[in-house]
Amino acid sequence: MAGEKRLTLKEMKTAPIEELPLYFRLLGEVNRDTLNAWLDVFMTSLGPAKLDAKTKALCAISAAVVSQCPTCITGTVRLARERGVSEEEIKEAAAVALIVAGNPALVEAAKVIYEQ
Repeated sequence: MAGEKRLTLKEMKTAPIEELPLYFRLLGEVNRDTLNAWLDVFMTSLGPAKLDAKTKALCAISAAVVSQCPTCITGTVRLARERGVSEEEIKEAAAVALIVAGNPALVEAAKVIYEQ
């Protein structure tokens, strides 16, 4: 994905397939309507509703870190920066992921250690 042009989600809806990031290009080559529907879900999910757009960007960072998806982390951090989220807030959102990502491993380890 290095060297790829950075497009917004909205721009991806009309951009030529070959300009899309590889993971969206794959879907777009299969079915452009499905790609555009997926992009609509992205934009709607990350837009303001009950939670403001900045809060959603921070939630997305935590979720991306938990999923251990480098592409997701990159995209959500970029989105957060575009929305004016500070570097300190980005780091804190990433650190919150430790609770969800790390705690289950600790719980399972404790079960094995103490239940044997």
